[in-house]
Order: sequence, then C-alpha cells, then structure tokens
Amino acid sequence: MTVPDRFLGVAFAAGDIVLELDSDYRILHADGAVTGTALGGAKAPLALPDAIAADDRPALHGAFDALSSTFRSGPIRLRLPCDDGEMRPFIANFGRLPHRDGRFYALLTSPDHYGTTAPLIDHLVSARNRPDGGRAMLERLARLLTEPSAGPAEDGVPHRLLTVLETLGDDNLNDAQVRAFVQRLSAMSLGGQGAIKLSDHRFAVVQEDSGDGAATRAMIAGLGEATGVDVRSATLDPSRALDREDAVRAIVYCLQQFTEDAQGFDIDSLSTNFASVIREANDNVGQFRRVLSEGAFSLVFQPIVTLANGVPHHYEVLARFDQTDGQTSSQANGPARPSPHATIAFAERTGLIEEFDRAVITRVIDKLNQIDDRHRPPRVAVNISGRSLQSDPFVTELLRQLARHQRLSDRLSLEITESAEIKAPETLQSTINRVRDLGFKVYLDDFGAGGAGFRYLKALRVDGVKIDGSYIRDAQRSHRDHAFLRCMVGLCRDLGIKTVGEWVETPEQAAMLHGLGVDYAQGFLYGHPQPGLKVTPRSAVG
Repeated sequence: MTVPDRFLGVAFAAGDIVLELDSDYRILHADGAVTGTALGGAKAPLALPDAIAADDRPALHGAFDALSSTFRSGPIRLRLPCDDGEMRPFIANFGRLPHRDGRFYALLTSPDHYGTTAPLIDHLVSARNRPDGGRAMLERLARLLTEPSAGPAEDGVPHRLLTVLETLGDDNLNDAQVRAFVQRLSAMSLGGQGAIKLSDHRFAVVQEDSGDGAATRAMIAGLGEATGVDVRSATLDPSRALDREDAVRAIVYCLQQFTEDAQGFDIDSLSTNFASVIREANDNVGQFRRVLSEGAFSLVFQPIVTLANGVPHHYEVLARFDQTDGQTSSQANGPARPSPHATIAFAERTGLIEEFDRAVITRVIDKLNQIDDRHRPPRVAVNISGRSLQSDPFVTELLRQLARHQRLSDRLSLEITESAEIKAPETLQSTINRVRDLGFKVYLDDFGAGGAGFRYLKALRVDGVKIDGSYIRDAQRSHRDHAFLRCMVGLCRDLGIKTVGEWVETPEQAAMLHGLGVDYAQGFLYGHPQPGLKVTPRSAVG
C-alpha cells in the first residue's frame, strides 16, 4: 500500500516512529527514528513484543486486545533497547483500519514531545493512597463517561461503559502482578487512560463498546490469561440514569462507596441495582445543590463552657437541614431524613462540602456582623472539613474572607473535622498558620477518633482539640479508657493546647474532666443546640 505523503507528514508531526504490523504483530514496515534501536537492526521480520522491554509486554498485549473491538488504543508507555545498552522510552498509540483486516499500525513518540505534564499517570498508586484521596482520578474517570464519545462514523457512536473489578483471594497481589494487571487494564481502557487502581483489590475501567459487550469480554478474558489473576466484575452503564449536570459527582460517589466496600456497593449489588443506585445518588446530589442554592439549612448553637466555673466560653455552630436533602436512598445513603452528620458526609464524598462550608462560614460572619454596636458578639466555632482546607480555591477564598473580617478574630474560630481523612498534613499546616496569623484560633475536632488523631496532633499546630466523646463516655467505667484520656489531656497540656471534652451529660463526668485538667466541656449537661446567638450588652462586659 502506498501511503500518501500527507498522511506520513501527519504521523511524523505527532510521533517519531511509524510501524505497520501484521496479524502476528510482526513489523512489516518501520519508518522514522529507528536507527540505533532494536527496530533498526533487525535482519528478519521482528515481532514488536519481542523488541520491547519484557516488563512492558502486558500493556502492549492489552493494547492489541483492545483493537479487537475498537479502532484505536493507547497511549501506553514502552521501552526499546538501544545499541548503547540503554532503554529508550516511548509513548505508543495503536490503530487499525476497517478495510485492512490483519494490519495494525503503531505510532511511537518520545515522552519529551509531551512536555513535563505528560498525560499518562502512575496507575500503580491506588486512589485512596493519593494526597487528595484519589478524587482527581475519580473525577477524570467520571468525565470520560459523561463526555460525548468519538468513533468511526460508519459504526455510529460507540457507547462508553464503566467496569468495576475486584481480584479474588485474601492475599494482596505482589508488585509484579499489580504492574502486569494494571498495565494491561490501562492499555485496554479508553485512550489508555481510562483505568484506575482504587485499592489493593479493586479497580475501575472505562471502555468504548459497540453494544455487544465484546470489548468487556475480551478485557476480562485477556486479564486472566495474561496475569493469572482471577477477577469478579460488573459492567455498568451510567448514561441511562444520570442528569448530566451532576453525573460526575454521582459516579465519583458510587466509585468511592465501591472502594470502601459500603453496603449495597459490592459487585453483586452493582450488577443488579446499579441503575437505581446511581440514579438515587444523582438525585441526591441535585437535592443537596438545591439546599445550597436556596439556603435551605439553619444554624444552631451549642455552648462550650469553662469547666472551672460553668460559664459559656464559646458556642459551636451546627447545621440543621430544613428539608429532605442529600441522602434519600435507604440503600445508598440511609433513611429519608438522615442525621446532619450523614448529610455532611454525603457532601464530602460528592465533593460538595466546599460549597457547603463556604455557605456556612459566610452565614456565620453575616450573623456576627449584624449584631449592633451596643452588644458584644459571642465567640463561635465553625466546623470546616479537612477536605475543604486542602482545596486551593477554597483556602484562597477563606483567607480572603477572614482578612476582610479580621476584626472578628477574637469572636470566630475554626474546627477542623476529621470525617474526611487528611491526606496532606504539611499542606494543611501551612493553611492553619495563615489562619492563625490573621488572629483566628483553630481547633482539631474529634481528637482520638480513628487511628490518625495522634499523627495529626504531631503534624498540626493548633490552639485546641476536642476530645472524642467516646473517651469521656467510657472513662468512668473503664480504667484503660480513663488512662488513655488522662494521657491525652496531659500531652495536650504539655504542648500548650487547650482541651474540650465532648458528650458531657452528667455532673460526675464534668467533675472527672475537671480533675484531669480539661479546660472546656460540651454536652447536654450544659445545653442542647439552640437557634439564635446570645449576645451580651457591652456595658456588662468586664
């Protein structure tokens, strides 16, 4: 076949080496920068898999397998041996033509041509272990499912499907198995970039399928044959259940729940109930958006008292929702009217927590500013998700807002919640420093809950911590829990950090905390959350 010069010109504008292969992947023609590589010195037809680094062959075979049901695959990374003994890296894309059965084409491009922001990502790091908890990866995958797909005109528009997989067996895969598995999975995915490792045993991949399921069947069969890893999978079609506006957030939420093995999000449940589960998640995202846009939440205030005298020191600001919102599915999200904690957890998982935190702190600042000059505003503490405080746009806006209202610095403090795991404490400490430099105090909420409390305390320099209420509840009946509580209080005292005891319901608990040296207390003993701020006439202030 004679190749018009303009097609060769386009090929070399995009890459360095152009290959034509037969059905056995033997190189029939090699053009471009092949001199000095394994491709340039072959004296007989050479199969491309034999010409590359052995570690890269699973990805290559995956790219070829993908061509059985689509016309393009890649990009993948591969390395070619060179005459100087070095391995030269390339980014490879592959294709076939509908009228040229038995022929494949490859375009190899030096990574330098992609610049320092090459589109390929390290698939071997699981989403949950990334600094942002994998949110950027999950959103990227979700967008692949919600963007218009492209394909050969004569075949119409290929459909994009999501397949979730879990490896079988109790033991984790070794590094070699993980590399082979993920490389092959990625190579068979949409654009070579439609696969992610969610956790040690769970993966997700986006593929284009003509509707007969051939691409998915080829992928599953190829994975088992090439890696020896047994998998269970469910192939899902989000497009039939989604409102495009909130589709990305709904898909991300479902993938997070699958990663965490949440009830109703296992392989079997997703196989049978995915359409209803993701539709409900999508609806819930829309409902929570309406809560934000309509301001359909209220604020209540619970006193935090000085233990030495029982006088309120400041008030925690808590949110209450005025209508059914956020989570309406008993299967996906709990009861129709969930607790505020469950609603906020839903906002964190769907990425709406930043908007909610921004709305709350704006309303609190407005309330404090509305108090006339004859009265002194009470001190209040606003909960801010650790996830929000690791978002650059949120932090930029927060610091701008605090700087504008710096006169409130002795009245307003922030409580960092731990419901979203803090992935980058060093970055968060930088934000805390800037908040404190403006004069605002910062507390760490629910200290001791989960395994990260002491790690956070070591990494984060804060003004105070709120000790998780479970320690206060159990300390009176357990010597062991009492010892833990005493150590926490002592550690904070040595570090110059104020302590707040939560869930205080009886005078005996209050006396115990006072005896241990806890500074403040919060709980029903001192008052339930109530609407409205209690103000003090300035003439009555010391």
